[in-house]
Amino acid sequence: MKLTIIYITLIISWFVVSEYFLMKICFTYIYLLLYLKHLFRNLAPHFKWKIMALSGQRTKSDYIEWDKLQSLILKLERDGDLKFAFLIAIGIYTGLRISDILLLKWIDVANKEFIEVTEKKTKKYRRIRINQNLKEIIHRMTSQNDNALDTFIFLNKFKTSAISVQFVNRKLKALATEYHLSKEPTKIKSHSLRKSFGRRVFENNDNSEKALILLSEMFNHASIKTTKIYLGIREKEMFEVYDNL
Repeated sequence: MKLTIIYITLIISWFVVSEYFLMKICFTYIYLLLYLKHLFRNLAPHFKWKIMALSGQRTKSDYIEWDKLQSLILKLERDGDLKFAFLIAIGIYTGLRISDILLLKWIDVANKEFIEVTEKKTKKYRRIRINQNLKEIIHRMTSQNDNALDTFIFLNKFKTSAISVQFVNRKLKALATEYHLSKEPTKIKSHSLRKSFGRRVFENNDNSEKALILLSEMFNHASIKTTKIYLGIREKEMFEVYDNL
């Protein structure tokens, strides 16, 4: 409202001083500056979002070795960090995106054979069989849960909503450093859990084409080539070309 009044005042002034050429130029210049400032203020958030998105695309996450993840879950349980022990377990045994994991409620996993979700990103319905190892972890976690079944599993400290993806990424980097999960802890993010699931499936199925086809479907990738790149398999194959010369 204030900015609109200023614009009107400047336009009136422009006509009033129309006989004075230099003053007219000055008023026009000030008007343009104010207009550009107003325009930039409205568009800046959109440009910021695009820059962050592109930046995110360039920053790759890395997978974590399966044995290290199993050990980490037990250590976190021992150290009393049940929330992240459970989050990591669900991530590596289901391959779900972090955005879907954070929306899970206790009622979605307690005494269940399957986890059923409608993916936030793709809007596709998925039904995931709960692995026996994950069932045992769920049983241990639910036995220590004091919250109602219809509350989020991964509540923030204020118990008002689920923790954020940004918080998960910061925490995983800290855990990667503390427990020596990776040579490059900065590459450990929420996507690392999904990638670790994919690598485990691929290796458990003798690095077969069939495994890639299944993973491609699970990850909703356009082709197995995309899946290979996502899991870092293609890069590994190219490096092996040089090693085998």
